[in-house]
Amino acid sequence: MHILEMDVQLTLDKKVVVHHDGSLLRITGVDRKVSEMDYEDLPPLLDVISGPFPGQSYTKKPGIDDGKIPLLREVFEVSQNIPINIDLKGGDAELMFEVYKLIVEYKREDITYFGDMNEKRNVRAQEMGKDVGIRTFASIGYTFWTVI
Repeated sequence: MHILEMDVQLTLDKKVVVHHDGSLLRITGVDRKVSEMDYEDLPPLLDVISGPFPGQSYTKKPGIDDGKIPLLREVFEVSQNIPINIDLKGGDAELMFEVYKLIVEYKREDITYFGDMNEKRNVRAQEMGKDVGIRTFASIGYTFWTVI
């Protein structure tokens, strides 16, 4: 079984984008946060992006990469039957609600997990998603205490 894992953040104009880092610097060369910019104003991706570990890099593929940070909506459109685990970067309630709405809109309740590594924020995600059956993943604290 295959599953995608991704981190998401909210732009200033409330678009959910797939982005991991706290800053856009590593992938665009611009030292700003996603939350400080509208989606249309996000800088284009660099042609070569350094990976998080030494010696890793990704080179844009002509005809495949359009140079934009993808919207979660776009990922849902091209990954209709693929399970996805979504880490709510920072887990604020607004981001959580926007992701919840997209999961419901795309009818992905049974194949999408969302949550936050922080236990308190993850509990909020569990509460939000339980009415429609959206699953959440285990936070670090929950995993730790389960193993102990």
